Amino acid sequence: MKRGRMRGLDDRQDIIREDGGTWTTFVAMRRIHEWFEFLQFSPSYELARRHRAGQQLENLPADFDAVLAVYDDLGDVSGNYADWWLAGANRQFGHSGARPCVVSLGLTSSERPQFDRIAEAVGRYAQADWIMQGERTTLVAAIPAGLSKGAIIKQIAAMLDELPEHDRVLSPQAPKYQPTGKKLDWGSVGKYRRCLCEKRDNPTATLWQIGAAVRLSTMYDGRLDPTAKPAGEVDAKDRTALKILTSRALRRGHMIAENAARGIFPTYAACQNAVPLDWERIRRQRENRAVDEIGNVEFDAGPEFDPIWKQDSDGKWFDASAQGQKDRDRRQ
Repeated sequence: MKRGRMRGLDDRQDIIREDGGTWTTFVAMRRIHEWFEFLQFSPSYELARRHRAGQQLENLPADFDAVLAVYDDLGDVSGNYADWWLAGANRQFGHSGARPCVVSLGLTSSERPQFDRIAEAVGRYAQADWIMQGERTTLVAAIPAGLSKGAIIKQIAAMLDELPEHDRVLSPQAPKYQPTGKKLDWGSVGKYRRCLCEKRDNPTATLWQIGAAVRLSTMYDGRLDPTAKPAGEVDAKDRTALKILTSRALRRGHMIAENAARGIFPTYAACQNAVPLDWERIRRQRENRAVDEIGNVEFDAGPEFDPIWKQDSDGKWFDASAQGQKDRDRRQ
């Protein structure tokens, strides 16, 4: 992330606070990063970028309005992730209001009932914390301090289970775009993305070589070397099997990218209006990003390379440093 633009990090709550009052969890940020990278592959999303740039396009997908709506919200992904996030994506993926947290409202006992103080604490909570956290549904419970932590957690969980689903929103204004999917799905999503990246970066690689390079299947780890020559019938069968797996992974990666362009992520369900991948465009944009990244790096070669500017007898300026002399000798 660019320094100076973030509001702050809250390690206790595992969140990132952004300019504009939004917050996002670190887990969500990693998943949104995946969304961003899949959008870079999406041909439909690229069509939306070109359309908004004023280009006249033909043979647009039937649901192009849906893609345009997502593009208008999330913007151009041809640059780097940090710039994209800070340019406005944070407002689409971030939660508003304060991050919800458990608040102690007091302690009572037979020696010190203090119910009046608890009532005052409830009033202060209602006028401050509760409002800042979006006046969301809040469970109020009396917890006997002598209970074991396990018993407390079990009973609180049972109370929460009785709440309807709509009472469990994280913020009064939920993010417009939210990654979905079970925890175990993300490992596969990463593999599909790496297959797309490998095909982009190595255009001459065969399918099985792509699968071996990204370690698509643990079954073939150590058995297939993407740089080695064929070695027997068993090796040929392994390559054929990995070729099939890689072909499927690339198809799923393509569908994830196209669904992402329509605001749904991650799913490799068939996208009826998907546009074929344009590998030439994908590689060209990747090369452009690489050039921009190199151009943004400040490089200090050391004082011996610093120019020493002097004027000759004709009044022309020249570099009198040792490196300048070497450059002149080389040109001669």
